[in-house]
Amino acid sequence: MSAYDTFKSAILGDPFDSNKKPSRQGAVQAFAEMQVQLEAAQSGALVKDTLSNLQAISEVSEASIMAWVVNDPTQSNNGIYENTGTAVSPSWTRRIDIPQFVIAGINSGSGTPDAIEITTDLPVPSADGRCLITVPILANNTGNLTISINGASPIPVLTSSGNQIGANGLVASMHVMGIISAGNFRLHTDIASAAIITQAEDARDRAEAAEDAASVYAGYRDVSDFSQLVNLSYAGVGPVTSGDFIRTRKEGFNYEVLATGAANFDLDYVGSGGVKLKVVNEVASFKAFGVTGDGITDDAELMNRAISSGIKHLILTPGTYLIGETTDDYLQIGAAQSGLTIEGGGGVLKMRDNTPLSSSTSAIEIDGASDVLINNIRYQGNAPNNTDNTLSSTGIVSFSAARRSQRIIWSNNIVEESNNVGCYVTDGSTECVVADNIFRNCFGGAVRIGLPDGSTICSAVVTGNTAILDDNIHPGVAYQDGLMAARWGGDVIFANNRLIIRSNVTSPPQMLFWLVRARRLMFIGNEVINEGTSGAYGIQGAITDDTEQIIIRGNNFSSGQGLLFTDSGGARTIGQIIVEGNRILSKSQGGIQITTTATLTVNEAIVSNNIVEYNGGQGIKCGAEMGIINGNVVKRIAGTHGIFVAGTNMVVSGNSIELNGDASRGVEIYSTDSIVTGNRISGATGQGMREQGSANWNLIHGNHLKGATITVAGANTVSSNNI
Repeated sequence: MSAYDTFKSAILGDPFDSNKKPSRQGAVQAFAEMQVQLEAAQSGALVKDTLSNLQAISEVSEASIMAWVVNDPTQSNNGIYENTGTAVSPSWTRRIDIPQFVIAGINSGSGTPDAIEITTDLPVPSADGRCLITVPILANNTGNLTISINGASPIPVLTSSGNQIGANGLVASMHVMGIISAGNFRLHTDIASAAIITQAEDARDRAEAAEDAASVYAGYRDVSDFSQLVNLSYAGVGPVTSGDFIRTRKEGFNYEVLATGAANFDLDYVGSGGVKLKVVNEVASFKAFGVTGDGITDDAELMNRAISSGIKHLILTPGTYLIGETTDDYLQIGAAQSGLTIEGGGGVLKMRDNTPLSSSTSAIEIDGASDVLINNIRYQGNAPNNTDNTLSSTGIVSFSAARRSQRIIWSNNIVEESNNVGCYVTDGSTECVVADNIFRNCFGGAVRIGLPDGSTICSAVVTGNTAILDDNIHPGVAYQDGLMAARWGGDVIFANNRLIIRSNVTSPPQMLFWLVRARRLMFIGNEVINEGTSGAYGIQGAITDDTEQIIIRGNNFSSGQGLLFTDSGGARTIGQIIVEGNRILSKSQGGIQITTTATLTVNEAIVSNNIVEYNGGQGIKCGAEMGIINGNVVKRIAGTHGIFVAGTNMVVSGNSIELNGDASRGVEIYSTDSIVTGNRISGATGQGMREQGSANWNLIHGNHLKGATITVAGANTVSSNNI
């Protein structure tokens, strides 16, 4: 039998006979013949992406035609098929895998070092040993390996001799090749040599990096550590000259030697020998400027020298950095420092005892700058040791304030016992972000947007922060201004913050979120937890200026009162207020209160799909020129009416109101031209619904009142209610 017939017989599945083993020359000839036939078949073959599409063909040009299936999701369906039927009734029989000699595997890192997962762009032949598959290695293995190809079940990875691969047998950055054989993935790569090559390449890369570093520092003169800089001099033994470079080996601080006549504002450090040095690190520790961080020395002056140096990335390395000895001892970032990052590296910034600083400053004061990042700083405001208890006195200092600035970011900071505000966006600062910080026992609140000039609006996103009160830092004196406040805001978003007042706090603030002025305001996904039994509104809006839109959505409030919006003197307007999808547990007062008065007008109010439990006042009190109160679940623990509605053109529909057996009404109606429909009221005695005052021209229809009555006044329509 010829070599060609031998291979053909094997392809068609005939039993193998060792006597049919072809010679090497015969094998080469056979493959050449197969290549000719393959190219001939391709020239007239059908190509379909899936087997089902091939089987859908009802007629072909000739009975002997071949076909390819190349992209079927089921790998075993891909291959070369022969028509074993007729031209008008084709029937397809798979004859051979599509010839693939090497298929590239893609390792996206979805697996683990010991359970590799790869995908391939080309289909992998179903039969064993039909192609080599390459596998990129992303991490050193720690033990026995498996591999999953195109989502198939994992199979063991073995050496070419069939042995398990030991720890670190495959090294990150290697590329290995293997075949699928008898349910295993057998490597054809000499992994020992490959590992040695990979390690050698890594050593080469590190050597090149070291060479690059050496070339950078080739002109540097080394001293052992920072303390040795004091010994440098322009004269004497081993003098330095202008243009020399100095490096401290221990800290990695790098300096350029300035001329003896260099102006003081050009230098960053000068030792006792009088040598003037300029820091040349791109990222520098404050200590490179002589800052001590010893918790005793006031470091503000030298820290400000670092801030003014022109270096754009400064690190607060381990130590305690004390500031606040004089009225100028705070960190000052101005327009020239735009683009600056100050980042924590294990150090603590601390306000000293009895600081003379006042509420007009902060520990980190940002004025007229843009694109500043304050990240991962730990700040101790030391409020108990700055004992003036009014915001007009000295010692009342915020952690950080942005004034007349843009795009300031505070992130991942820990702020403790600030004697004023944690982060303060004020004096027209815009596009600021306060994100993922922890504020603990901040006397003036965690975050405040707006004021003190009271005339220019600010905008900010406040998200992912935790603000907690768990100590009485000034016993007998209430915390000020709410944990988060919008005092004069433009577009302000409070999202996904967590505000907590522990039960041991005897003088909590009156509110957790405080709204005074904002153009557009959003409260989204916040959580408020007041462990005490009274006080502290979840959100209090004492409106002192016109507000376009307020959105309160998806919050969880457990507080003295849930939401209160009222005026604070003068004619004010809220264009639209949406209170939607919140859970409100009010421990001592009402749940949601949106009050229309002679001086506060609400144009449009939507209160929907909230869960409200209230322990005083009303569950929902809403007055507006038009509004919807829909789909709420209201449960009375104590207090008066479930829903109190005022204004005009109000729709109260689909609410479930559970009272607890006293004379309170489920719905109290003071509105006109309104519809009250589809509500369910239980637990009422006497009047389940009542119209009062000037209520008129209302439709009360289709409500269900269990054991209660409806009292109406004026020209109203009452129909189809179930009483």
